[in-house]
Amino acid sequence: MARGGMGDAAERYVVGRIQALPGWIARNANDTRTNQPGFDVLAMDASGRKVLVSVKSVSTGGVRHDYAIGRSFARHPADLYAFVDVTSPMPWPVYLAGARTVEELAVERHRKYQSDRGRTESLNSWAPKISRSLL
Repeated sequence: MARGGMGDAAERYVVGRIQALPGWIARNANDTRTNQPGFDVLAMDASGRKVLVSVKSVSTGGVRHDYAIGRSFARHPADLYAFVDVTSPMPWPVYLAGARTVEELAVERHRKYQSDRGRTESLNSWAPKISRSLL
């Protein structure tokens, strides 16, 4: 679950939005396996094409309200990220972005953050983040 306690709600919201699209079905992978690594939603179109979606809700704990993408994306890749701004009134804005692009941006931001502080590039306990301003 994302920080701020809205991860489950964001996942249900994304499932509903996908299911509202003609020819698409979706299910929350966390209903089958708690804390599913890598992706939260499995979406499938009418042709059988599967899309693994990692849902991220904005952290309500920080000043900037950035989206943390976690540290396991290399081991458990998703196809795309759905960033849900749960701090807004309903209907919540959802920003979709390709997973590799998101991961490159987040890792580069993390690399700069660490470099500015004279630290190594390792992920340690700090998860790479995507700024809301990038979306």
